[in-house]
Amino acid sequence: MPDTYDLEALLWEIRVLAREHGFDGRDASRISALVLDRLGCATASEAYERLYADWRKLPVGTMPSGLRAGQILRILPMLHYDQPVTDLGREDELRRAAREYGPADENWQGLTTAASGWHGMQQITDPADLRAALTRLEEDRSHHPPGSPMRDVVDWQYAGLRAHLAQTTGGEDEFDAAVADLARLTGSPVFDEQTRILMAGQLATLRMHQAVRDGDEALLGEQIQALEDVLAQLPPDHADRLTMQSNLEAATTGLALLRAQRTGSFATAVDGMPAGIPVQEVRRQTAALPRNIRAHQLGEMGHSQVGRALMTQDHQAALDGMRLFEDALELLEPDDDRWLRNAGGLGTAHCALAVLEIAPPHTRAHHLDQGIAWLRHLWRLTAGPHHSLWGVTGLSLARAYRHRGDAQPRRSRARRANHDEARRIGLESLRAASWSVLLQSGTAHAAAAARLAGEQAAEVARWCLADGAHTEAVRALDAGRALALHAATVSATVPDLLTALGQAELADEWRQSGDTATPEPGGEAALLTGGFLSTGRSSRLRHRVLRALAASPLRERLLGRTVPRGDRRSPARAGRLGAGLPAAR
Repeated sequence: MPDTYDLEALLWEIRVLAREHGFDGRDASRISALVLDRLGCATASEAYERLYADWRKLPVGTMPSGLRAGQILRILPMLHYDQPVTDLGREDELRRAAREYGPADENWQGLTTAASGWHGMQQITDPADLRAALTRLEEDRSHHPPGSPMRDVVDWQYAGLRAHLAQTTGGEDEFDAAVADLARLTGSPVFDEQTRILMAGQLATLRMHQAVRDGDEALLGEQIQALEDVLAQLPPDHADRLTMQSNLEAATTGLALLRAQRTGSFATAVDGMPAGIPVQEVRRQTAALPRNIRAHQLGEMGHSQVGRALMTQDHQAALDGMRLFEDALELLEPDDDRWLRNAGGLGTAHCALAVLEIAPPHTRAHHLDQGIAWLRHLWRLTAGPHHSLWGVTGLSLARAYRHRGDAQPRRSRARRANHDEARRIGLESLRAASWSVLLQSGTAHAAAAARLAGEQAAEVARWCLADGAHTEAVRALDAGRALALHAATVSATVPDLLTALGQAELADEWRQSGDTATPEPGGEAALLTGGFLSTGRSSRLRHRVLRALAASPLRERLLGRTVPRGDRRSPARAGRLGAGLPAAR
């Protein structure tokens, strides 16, 4: 290990390398290797420890301390190419030192802020860390006047993190607002041509989510064209090319799914879908990437390839996509949020091959068992409705148990045990739907979330009725009905609950941030909102409120049982509640 190193010289070497090679996969590996070599370290984690320890040895509150802090912050994104080394506490120390004691030059301060912000957009996945990163960016924004070049850079990062947090936690209203901000910023002259190309791809990917969510085939077709345009402008070995290809594959699969839902024909919907990238080519393109970037791209491509294979009912292609999940899992630590998402993709794929009868008959039971094992492990790890994956994982797991029970002989113990577990997990998963409704500050989004949750509640209720579990059926149906009430009345009830908990300041903040209305010309949203579309509160405020409620006995009024303990409704009552439901399997 060298006794000394020169971070300014290292930053200059990185700039030269980037100018000479652009940013392809080999370039990312070269930069990662260069940083580790100059610091004399074997891993990114070891390098971060050395940088931080050496910085702490400098006199506190001096120009050298501030200068070194800024240099470290600009090096950190390169360390993340190899492995995640996020430590938000340390980074806050470095940011404060760089701002207070580093050079006052606006360009130097702006580059330091920008490097730190790009790292946050690319690497942070935990919702609490995302909220902390947003708070830091809010502070950074205050140091750059509106309209200044660095303000546009920070605003882009701020909007990108907001969109990322909203996708992670389910705040569709805030997601739409963040996407609108990103669209506004794409024309800023502060960004060079190559950056604007990548920004266009990121924006198209986010709008793809909106199009699929809203069932808008025309909008989704526009995003497919936008992604194709981006790919046409990227060099063949650009480090982000595979990510864009993965997004394009996901978009074409989403469009086929919307068409199938509209026409009722999967065969027509998938006709003419372009072939996916062969797994061998994915592995070739990712082989030159540093470990952390490779893990991310393998996982993204796994999701898009499995989705396409299930739509086209291609068993071998699904197995190939699942191997990409396995490759990504090998490169990730279990506490990484991406590990959870790839594990969920693998478990869901196993179940789908069995339930959709894509796998050969003699392998379906094995696929289902594997899928249940993966999903059950993931459900335990996510640990409750506060995690964005808990509800969807639980419902997928419940459906898998239901399907496995249906395959057993009637009146057998195995059939009954699987059906019992399906009902238990299904009812438990409905709690997550309450959170999803509460997180929507726009009335239309809350109503949409409530409709989806109501469909899930009806599905679980059908299982209960089929099994003769009438009291459980009442619980499920009442849960769905209560969610619609939550969507309409939560603004009135939340402040009262917070005040009763002694959280008067939080209750006041909730009231003062109350929904603002903007005219909406018509359509379904107008029917739901009386002619106005509510923009409402941020998802971050809602999460603070939910954390306060979840820690109290009052949570039962919003997230708990919908049937009072003393309410033992009759089977006849359950039958009336279930009238009109399609027959259970």
